Amino acid sequence: MAARSTLVGLVALLLLAGCGGGDDDGPALEAVPPAAPADLCALVPASVSRGLEASGSSDDSGDPRAVCALGSTSGPEVRAVVTWLQLEDQGPATTVWTSQCDAIDRTRLAEPRGFEVAGADATCAGAATRQGTDTASVAVQRGREVLTARVQGSGGEPAALDRAGALLAGVLDELDTGR
Repeated sequence: MAARSTLVGLVALLLLAGCGGGDDDGPALEAVPPAAPADLCALVPASVSRGLEASGSSDDSGDPRAVCALGSTSGPEVRAVVTWLQLEDQGPATTVWTSQCDAIDRTRLAEPRGFEVAGADATCAGAATRQGTDTASVAVQRGREVLTARVQGSGGEPAALDRAGALLAGVLDELDTGR
């Protein structure tokens, strides 16, 4: 009997001390979203990916990254690749973005004047149409994120540059909504 009353007293003391009960259990724990989008292709706007088959992958190790490849299954041939990378700081992100911009072959792809992607802090692009093939390469930076889109098509609408811009703007918008 004495052991039982000691146990009841100990439980009561713990409850009064706030262990295991009470209204103030501290701040609620919030789910931490994964570093990389689990499915970058799911973030691509349907208006831009209509008629395209998508395949994607992501990796949370190191610098989180995700890739989505899109290709036409019928109709005008369209191929696109969208990449997303998040770095530990804005400085390295700027370096990666600059490297992506420098990689655009200016002998093949002219820089379009005034082209910007909605939601991006910085945009660079190159586009050209040659022998019926429309090609665009776009890189954007937003904070620690760097996204690229490479689009090539023949006879399709929208034009490759417009499609690349819409792909990236749509992904940035979906990332903002936490999808």
